Amino acid sequence: MKKSLTRLRLINWHYFEDETIAFNGATLISGINASGKSTILDAVKMVLTVDTRHFNIAANENSKRDLMGYVRCKLGEDGRAYNRDGVVISHVALEFCDEDKKKNFVLGVVHTSNDEQSQILSKWYIAECNLDELTFVVGERPATPKELRSNLILLERKDARERFLSRLGRLDEKFFEMIQKAIAFKPMRNVKDFIKNFLLTESNVDFESLKET
Repeated sequence: MKKSLTRLRLINWHYFEDETIAFNGATLISGINASGKSTILDAVKMVLTVDTRHFNIAANENSKRDLMGYVRCKLGEDGRAYNRDGVVISHVALEFCDEDKKKNFVLGVVHTSNDEQSQILSKWYIAECNLDELTFVVGERPATPKELRSNLILLERKDARERFLSRLGRLDEKFFEMIQKAIAFKPMRNVKDFIKNFLLTESNVDFESLKET
């Protein structure tokens, strides 16, 4: 039942305009400051947790980065707030290999920002295919949610959380907290508590039955 992350597709995600990043087992992400390490981790975490908050905690637990800054590429210099203007569409997609079924599937999200003042619209999805079977670019522009693939079911956040947990292996809600803590800048000092609270399912032990055996 193992699911392995194989590729990540980023379009209009901070400084990544159109990139595909491959993963192979345990992957080391290295680079100088501001090279995009935390930006990649935030993309993965955002999809896995279906959460568009708490960005850049891998580098700074007090970070003020937000979704608008990632989608429109916040500069913080030369008098302009963002690098992208007009209507901006951003794609973040994770490709997994389901090793039990010997097939790929994709968990992803499409963000649409109409302007700097309006709330960003996010649509999540599960696609039973690989990244190459999805249309991320139409002509020279990012695809709209409906252009990604015919008959693709787009999900709101609540439904996406339930569907993602099921597709990843019938996980429970603790998975979301586990991913947040695993990527957080603040180190976990008590591994035993982390395992007990986020990995193991709490259950009552029938000691009388154990004595009889």
